[in-house]
Amino acid sequence: MTQTSSLDRASACLEAGEAAGALALLVVEEQAAPREPRIQRLLARTYRALGRTNDALIADFACLAYQAGTAELYAQLGSLCLRFGQAKRAVDCYEISLTLDPENVSHRKAYAVALQAIGAPDQAQAQLDAAYQRQCVFVEPCATPIRRILIPAMVGLGNVPLEAIMPRDRNVWILWYVEYARDQGQSLPPFDMVFNAIGDADVAHRGRPALDAFLATCTKPVMNRPERIDPTRRDRMPQLLGDLDDVVMPMTIRIPVSDLRSPALEQHLGQAGLHFPLLARPLESHGGDGITFAQTLDDLRELKTDDREIYLTQYVDTRAADGFFRKYRMIFVDGKVLPYHLAISPKWLVHYFSADMMAAPWKREEESRFLADPARALGPRAMAGLAAIEMRLGLDFGGIDFTLLPDGRVLVFEANATMAVHLTDKIEDFPYKHETVPRIFEAVETMLARLSAHAGA
Repeated sequence: MTQTSSLDRASACLEAGEAAGALALLVVEEQAAPREPRIQRLLARTYRALGRTNDALIADFACLAYQAGTAELYAQLGSLCLRFGQAKRAVDCYEISLTLDPENVSHRKAYAVALQAIGAPDQAQAQLDAAYQRQCVFVEPCATPIRRILIPAMVGLGNVPLEAIMPRDRNVWILWYVEYARDQGQSLPPFDMVFNAIGDADVAHRGRPALDAFLATCTKPVMNRPERIDPTRRDRMPQLLGDLDDVVMPMTIRIPVSDLRSPALEQHLGQAGLHFPLLARPLESHGGDGITFAQTLDDLRELKTDDREIYLTQYVDTRAADGFFRKYRMIFVDGKVLPYHLAISPKWLVHYFSADMMAAPWKREEESRFLADPARALGPRAMAGLAAIEMRLGLDFGGIDFTLLPDGRVLVFEANATMAVHLTDKIEDFPYKHETVPRIFEAVETMLARLSAHAGA
């Protein structure tokens, strides 16, 4: 049977209202001729008849891509497939696009995302390496630019979340992935200032050679200099903040994972003065990802991780008198200490997204009081501790997650440059946030404007 007769039969089925029969015929034809535009055109009609809108959109676009045969259209088809959960097909599309245009960095980066989606992380990393070795600087223009900001960053995790605090509608982002830099910034495009977005001290060392060489000759204002990031590593924080009045910084050590199953483990704990329960946490993690509550040596010895090193932190029971745990977040901007949120949870591992703040009006009322007047909510001892922490960190932008102890002191969970800030909460649910959180954005804008004036002086 010829393809034409099969397609005629499928079309006839469709006209007769037998879309399922048409699809059965077309699936066979697509397997035999996977890039035939006529098949995709009929598939689009069939999917619409079956109410499968997403599949119809993919088939429509596939028809265009197969007809034109350009790298760009194949890449766009890959993006569409990935968006609608067809990762394997997306991989195929990106492979074709890169065969047609092997030097296209954006297509190669998207190909890596698709490979990650099908469970091929090593291949994905190889594609990312190939992409950024070709190009490690990306200029993202905007319609009404006020300033041009050079942003040294790392590929993947470990960067300061900048979307909300440095909006792209008025700031030109010049993203520079420094771990792939070869010329130490000699060929960078013009910029007004530098914001070092590498905020995670666990990964910052990967880009330091290029970044240090660049900063040694940079004459523009620099925010969050890398030497301010280094001390925020979890195991260095007790030394950084441990002597501050009104502050409690639980001891943290960083040890080889191999020592978990050797006598060295007890030696590490004894030397640091750690006792159970402990929190075991992988490197390069935030928000409680991968954290383990360990109550015995056996709990630690049974940990399974692919990491070479691990953090062990003294657990402190911070449950308040009402039985709830609280996690406050304050943001540091240019010497200011500004409130961001308060999460209240019955669980010791407090996340804002899992605290279910909508379920209890009293939680939101307490958060509202904190955001409106943190000094009154926390007390003078805590405010003095927070001001001291801000000064000791010396970050242009950063933040702290903490809780309030019964005696008014601050117990630090973490303090660094990677704190996320956004205002995506619905105004009808959290009206008070829409009054207070914008002050953080305004403080950042004021800092950028001041530095812009300094750079132009």
